[in-house]
Amino acid sequence: MICLANTYLRFRVAKMAVFTALVCSLPALAQTLSAEKQQEVDALTKQIAANGSDYSLYAKRGFIYFQANSPAIADPEFKKALELNPSWQRGLLLRADCLSHLGKVQEAIDAVDKAEQLGPIPAQKIAWRGALFMKLNEYKSALANFTRAIELDPKDYLNWAGRATVNRELNGPSKSVESDL
Repeated sequence: MICLANTYLRFRVAKMAVFTALVCSLPALAQTLSAEKQQEVDALTKQIAANGSDYSLYAKRGFIYFQANSPAIADPEFKKALELNPSWQRGLLLRADCLSHLGKVQEAIDAVDKAEQLGPIPAQKIAWRGALFMKLNEYKSALANFTRAIELDPKDYLNWAGRATVNRELNGPSKSVESDL
């Protein structure tokens, strides 16, 4: 069972690495907007020039860039939207995603924390924060997040696999790991 969870997590990591390699090897794809999306960005830029205090305009522009695999361009847009509307919980989670893609793991965790201060966040985001803590080798924090995600959504097997992986890192292959699977 432990081996199965470990294999699955390694598969997901490998799958993500292949995707990242593809995106990085095709910089034109990652950095270029379609003509239609560029027109949307241009229209939003004009609207921002007319009404720079509307957070949703920055949010829309940031989302277009994020969907075009350009988190470095999207992040300042989300940051500006959040300056204009600090209680925009979804924006904090989107910005956390951008920061994670940029390798700013601790900042991503901080953004998820801020989002959670505004109200409940989905179990999936709590588990994701656990995975971010794992990247920082902060296994006790990761364990707490995976455990909480399991409490909120006990049917999501990825939460269980994540917690088993953290338990294995903390305790080695033990009964605690076996009980998760």
